[in-house]
Amino acid sequence: MKKALLIFLFALFITARVNAGDDLGTYKQIVEKTLKYPREAVYPLPAILPDPTKTDEENAEYMNVAKALEKMGEARLSRKGGQVVLKPDAGNEDVIGREEDMNYNVVALNLIMGNWSVQAANFTKDGSKYVVSGKKVLKPSRLYDKVSAALSPASLKEYSTSNMTWTIEKAGAKYRVIERYAK
Repeated sequence: MKKALLIFLFALFITARVNAGDDLGTYKQIVEKTLKYPREAVYPLPAILPDPTKTDEENAEYMNVAKALEKMGEARLSRKGGQVVLKPDAGNEDVIGREEDMNYNVVALNLIMGNWSVQAANFTKDGSKYVVSGKKVLKPSRLYDKVSAALSPASLKEYSTSNMTWTIEKAGAKYRVIERYAK
């Protein structure tokens, strides 16, 4: 009798543990840990303009962003020949990352537009997969308003809150998560 009761309680405990993981918070955590959320939304900006590898439209956008940074007091523009060199001011490392070459010359700036986070709305089970739907939400940085005003509509769309789906598959002891924009 005691043995049967112990087996029953053990089975009940295991069932409760498995079902406890079947909630939205658990799948949101899997998405966040696997895809490393929250993460920074970064806008790459060449430090020397115009960039010969980019189109005229892209270079015009880069120049608009550079001028916005100069108006904000975050960077200085200087002209050398036919090029414009963008130099970030000190004290703004929280929103402007610098890429340097081997001679410590700044070759690009990574403007931190904000931080992405996951806002999960619901989940469904699709065979052995779980599909979580929700939004990828941007919490803007202090640069966002001025820089976004200088961006083209196509670029601005990349730094806007978006409806997403995340497909979660169990792969051994780890999870595999596929992130897609919702239609």
